[in-house]
Amino acid sequence: MDPIRALVRVAHLLALVAAVALVAGGYIPLPFPTSVGCTLDPVFGDLAADGDGAMLVHASGINISGTLRLLWPAGWRVTADGPDSRVVLTASGSVFGRTGDHVTVGAEADNNPQRPGEPLYRNGALVVCPMTVEMMR
Repeated sequence: MDPIRALVRVAHLLALVAAVALVAGGYIPLPFPTSVGCTLDPVFGDLAADGDGAMLVHASGINISGTLRLLWPAGWRVTADGPDSRVVLTASGSVFGRTGDHVTVGAEADNNPQRPGEPLYRNGALVVCPMTVEMMR
């Protein structure tokens, strides 16, 4: 299949996913080994050191602004790259971002029936969804 035709098919698939998400109220379960559902609303911000981890500063998204602590997906690691510098590595070992990089993340969805599709927080940290991160790259 030629590259143009492949891109058209991917575009059609993404349009279908977006239409289903709109019908589902912005929430669509994505396939994970643990069957985690993720929101489709992106969160943008700049990576910054947070103790031994990394957080977003200047974060923005739907109902999100300011500084945002992050809970990274299982298998992801945050390593020191200097006293106040961090590197976030995906489960496959590829670099997701470094301190100072402007990044986009997605969040796992809260399965609470009172807040369907809302971003999930644990201990005040946004739970990052690995699938939406990979889709947004």
